[in-house]
Amino acid sequence: IKLHGAPDFQKAMDDVIADIRDICGADECCVLYMDDEAKKCICLGEARKPGAPYSIDDFLNDGFYYATKKWEDMLHGSTCIIIKDDNDMEQIRKRDPAMYEGLQQGEIESLVQFPLKHGEQILGYIWALNFDTDNYVKIKETLELTTFFVASEVSNHILLEQLRTLSSIDMLIA
Repeated sequence: IKLHGAPDFQKAMDDVIADIRDICGADECCVLYMDDEAKKCICLGEARKPGAPYSIDDFLNDGFYYATKKWEDMLHGSTCIIIKDDNDMEQIRKRDPAMYEGLQQGEIESLVQFPLKHGEQILGYIWALNFDTDNYVKIKETLELTTFFVASEVSNHILLEQLRTLSSIDMLIA
């Protein structure tokens, strides 16, 4: 509701992601857009617990886009990735040692991550790090539902931004 038709997309996204972080009892929540044309990732919203040791901005470098492209393989037919205990973390270590290393370096003990999809295309991801694992079922259900709405709003926002850009370009000169 906060995102739909909001005059300031960024403020609305920040509010929504802060609400999600609170619901999840997480250290950090983020909405990440993957710009396949530019081969880069863009943070559309992030909420961090005061004193959280990391920010998505710490990771947004040239190689991060290519690392995120591997996340689809990690889904392995599932709708999300959930790491709630040592057993889940061990499975990640076996399936993707690079992702495991990144989680360890970031001091991430738990993760719930959903792809943002428009049709079959993955637009990006939404996640909560170091969330309240005692409530992981509620958190999974909340994010699962929220992901649908956030993906729709992100898709609309990206389309409107592309239309704004195209409307400012003289196609005869281009």
